[in-house]
Amino acid sequence: MSENRIQSSKNREKIMAVAAGGICLALAEVLSLLKVFEMPQGGSVTPASMLPIILFALCFGPSWGLGVAFLYSILQAFIGGYILAPAQVLLDYTFAFTLLGTAGFFAAKKSLRTAETNILRRLHLIPYWKILLSTLLAILLRLLCSFLSGIVFYASYAPEGQSVWVYSLVYNASFLIPEAIITIAVLVAMMETLRFHPVVQDAKRMSIREWIFTIIITLIPIYGQVMLVVWAFDTNAKTAKKVWGRVVLSVIAVLFAIWITASIIQGAPVVKLA
Repeated sequence: MSENRIQSSKNREKIMAVAAGGICLALAEVLSLLKVFEMPQGGSVTPASMLPIILFALCFGPSWGLGVAFLYSILQAFIGGYILAPAQVLLDYTFAFTLLGTAGFFAAKKSLRTAETNILRRLHLIPYWKILLSTLLAILLRLLCSFLSGIVFYASYAPEGQSVWVYSLVYNASFLIPEAIITIAVLVAMMETLRFHPVVQDAKRMSIREWIFTIIITLIPIYGQVMLVVWAFDTNAKTAKKVWGRVVLSVIAVLFAIWITASIIQGAPVVKLA
């Protein structure tokens, strides 16, 4: 009898994943076609087109999340994609959009989420800060792929006197940072509409207002980075803010290492002298 229940639960989960995945995939593709503005060599700002894929991954876990994100990458490449070479397609589309599915690693435990038949309520099983952090990391991974692609395939577009890595970082950040802000804003609004309350109660958990101010402060040059260090190592800081500080600092460190490596490979300083 118990085996039948387990099998029934697995079948139900597959049906729900396929149905929800199809809806999220279609919604994400439609939103990606509604462009606020578009860059000349590819890339655009959309009304949170990545969010349906990220939310799907959070509701169904990494396996399903990466699978649907991979299908989304194929659609992005073949519907209005900017294609130069096979390797460029891998970086700009296959890897960049498939990595959105990594948000699934922040999903609730499989036993908990499969027991919840209401898909949106599965978000209630995840602490608020994890949802925000997974969204930010997914977008940063996409930025990393686009950044590397810019260095390898778009070096000729860099203005004279400017390092290729600087050009690539500025170019890709110019549309992905606004996209990230829109995505997080829509995410927060959606969770407020759903009256989001995390199951995991933390005496030091952060409110939505605190998260908004934390993100805004993080974006302030120099001061924001100093505050990240303070939050990361302050024993009295809230758990979520401490994790936020450490993760963002780690991402900055990785990007800095890539910058140094790219500069060494090119045999050029950060800014080329005339």
